[in-house]
Amino acid sequence: MAATGPLTALAVAALVAVDIGLVYFALDHVRGDPAEAEAGPTSVATTENDPSGGPEGNDPEGTPANPFGAGPVLLDASGDGALLRATRGDCTGDQDAPAVEVSTDGGQSFTDAGIDDLREVLRVSAETASDLLVVAASDNCRPVAYTSSDGGLSWTASAGTGPYWRLRATDDSTVRSPARVGDPGCDVLALAPLTESGARVLCTTGELRGTANAGTSWVLLGNLPGAVGVYYVDAAAAYALGESQGCPAAVFATTDGGSSWDELTCLDGDEPQAISAAGSVVTAMVDGKVQQSSDGGQTWSAP
Repeated sequence: MAATGPLTALAVAALVAVDIGLVYFALDHVRGDPAEAEAGPTSVATTENDPSGGPEGNDPEGTPANPFGAGPVLLDASGDGALLRATRGDCTGDQDAPAVEVSTDGGQSFTDAGIDDLREVLRVSAETASDLLVVAASDNCRPVAYTSSDGGLSWTASAGTGPYWRLRATDDSTVRSPARVGDPGCDVLALAPLTESGARVLCTTGELRGTANAGTSWVLLGNLPGAVGVYYVDAAAAYALGESQGCPAAVFATTDGGSSWDELTCLDGDEPQAISAAGSVVTAMVDGKVQQSSDGGQTWSAP
């Protein structure tokens, strides 16, 4: 068991109540122009993917090592077996271009998404195999939203922020909602959108903070030291992945918005990277490998 210390119970309860009401809106698929002064949402390109990468672990001889083998990863999984994963990258530095891969078979195999000229990935979302999203920045650090309706075989690019929550390429202490830039009051390690106006962030310190007003204000929800990834199923229920005493890659769950956390299990591997959930199916990445649970995080296996 792992539990956080005392919190501002009234603030947490109020935020959860507001977010539960907002969940009935379609997640992130909202109308309206973003407030940030960036390029407008004009379609700029369509890319075609060459799905020649083959199943994970079967790369042709001489290709680079798995880019997902170490370091932070962005991950999202849908209920129909679609997974999107991406390395973060850095549009302001000299790091290698980020990798973005798609799976449509529940993580058994991945193919390169085939999106060119990316320098930093700011958001991935897999609602279904026909509703995939990658928000990324090019070498000028301006965001572009890429969407696919055919399992990642082709992508349409739209310049500008779009109606999506995302990380920010040039400032880890802020995030971008569909309406405005928000300052959670910490360096952000992971972003977990809920609705047009509601989101949660995991800070590098292990604090969990939430907003119900598109980032205008934030409240402290809990603390989970050692966590590297978090995924909120709704305003109250969430899963997290990180280090605990005696386990380098532990899975945690909360049912009170993040005020307290239960340690569910210890996964195989040494470096926890990311976690996602769709219904009772929970997906995690550790040491660059996908592990899944079909019973809410109780038992795990390779897909």
